[in-house]
Amino acid sequence: MSLDDGDYEVVGALGDPVNWYNAEQEEAAAAGGRAYWGGATADGYERAVHLLPRAAEHFVQLRFALNPELGYSERAGFAFDDVIISTGLRVDVDVLYTQPDPAVVGVPVELGFAVRSENLLQSVVEFSGVVSVVVDTSEACVSSFSAVDGRGACTIAFDSPGDNEVTFVLNGPTFFERFEVTRTVRVERAPTAVRITSVSGYADGPAVQGLPLAVAFEVSSAVPSEPFGSVTVAGR
Repeated sequence: MSLDDGDYEVVGALGDPVNWYNAEQEEAAAAGGRAYWGGATADGYERAVHLLPRAAEHFVQLRFALNPELGYSERAGFAFDDVIISTGLRVDVDVLYTQPDPAVVGVPVELGFAVRSENLLQSVVEFSGVVSVVVDTSEACVSSFSAVDGRGACTIAFDSPGDNEVTFVLNGPTFFERFEVTRTVRVERAPTAVRITSVSGYADGPAVQGLPLAVAFEVSSAVPSEPFGSVTVAGR
């Protein structure tokens, strides 16, 4: 590869990352010798992938060098079916579900998500990895996502009602671009119930118009913690 009409340099190493070269010079292998494609492919064309991170915003020339060995004249040579130059693996995240739905303050919520990309690499590289899920600048959990459909799940407890921002952070293998994607998850207040336990008037007598009235009540919540706050009692 040559950048901006500069000197040519060998691109990549053995298997970096998908089928890039299939052999290496034995006498130089221990010292990181030059890798190459050799032999015959068993099933016709094979797809090979390599990243060119240094090539961005440069004039790039690629040169292929064929070095046939004597005695192998029955092989026709080296052929390319297609060459595709694509952008790096940029990804996005969809929030698929919350369980329970809606999410409730203080209750552990399973957050299902899917990492997706329509880039060329996804079809040839095992598309899996680990995502850190960040809420309020703190890492809430770490989850892997599937190579089959990009899906994963994470359990989080939200502290605040309303629209909560959740940031998904991936630091994957070298052929992934690091990404951060922020999504909004709606979180509701925990449903509560008020039960009046007793009503009594002056000196524990019956309620009488114009005299003080004592009302005892209890508040229960779906959240497995003690509810707190204030209750207004009004009569008419």
